Amino acid sequence: MDTYVERGSSITAQELNLTPQEAHRLMSRLQENSLPENCEYRYNFLYNNCTTKVRDMVEQAINGSIQYPDSLPCQTHREVLHQYTAEHPWVQEGNDLLLGAEVDTLLSEHAAMFVPENLMQAYDGAFICTPKGDQRPLVRSTEVLVEARPQTVVPEFPLLPWQTMLAFAAVCLFVMLLEVLTRRLFWLWDVLLLFLQGVAGTLLTFMFLFSEHPAVGSNWQVWLLNPIAFIGIPLVIRAALKHETTLWYAFQFVMLASFLLFSPWIPQEFAKITVPLALCLLTRPLSYYLRKSKKVKRSKSKKIKR
Repeated sequence: MDTYVERGSSITAQELNLTPQEAHRLMSRLQENSLPENCEYRYNFLYNNCTTKVRDMVEQAINGSIQYPDSLPCQTHREVLHQYTAEHPWVQEGNDLLLGAEVDTLLSEHAAMFVPENLMQAYDGAFICTPKGDQRPLVRSTEVLVEARPQTVVPEFPLLPWQTMLAFAAVCLFVMLLEVLTRRLFWLWDVLLLFLQGVAGTLLTFMFLFSEHPAVGSNWQVWLLNPIAFIGIPLVIRAALKHETTLWYAFQFVMLASFLLFSPWIPQEFAKITVPLALCLLTRPLSYYLRKSKKVKRSKSKKIKR
């Protein structure tokens, strides 16, 4: 309680309306669960967390079944998580980059209880149905032990994600304009973008392939952010230093354009920066081939004059 008071969170106590036998059964299960061989488990913040453990333990202890009210909104995991990260936009973007299509399916009433507030709301209108057909409220009384107090939100970064993306887009367009005007390719900018894309892609791909965290193995955003970007770095450097052409930009264009083309049909809600990021990265192959086409036109013009 001291910790909750210090951070300004609220505490609400619900007294369960259990019979002495049910209370004894619940206590026995809790004691059994606290044994060294039982007290550790694979935590899963969507399906098997500290809230679902409470729900499951109570359901196992009662004599009968619990009839929950149809009171929780029909939402996805992502929509529920957005409610808790609304004041932390960068945390929300990070979650949306890592979590895949699995969190975009609608939750059942039972599955939505992975959030403490949802479980409390469900308990508030729930009834215990005994084998004899009797019913009684699951909660006998509710008491607010600690009132929440307003908290000052400290921004994680001076700019919001969309503001940062807008600034990045401006830089990409400015570099592209300079390349067209100066008829030069700023390949160091390509190397920097490919390196950053590869680092982010390595994280997403590792989570996609190896992580035991839920919902990261269905992330379509690895189409855009993956370690393949690292392959382009030596190809771009070699082509720039030896004044050669490279097929990397053609491959990059196909990857980015196909992602943008099919993104409306992908059953996943992307992070807000994902599609704008793809458009910004698309300026690199466009600038390369635009400069190359102008170079070809100039050479043909010189031959005609000769």
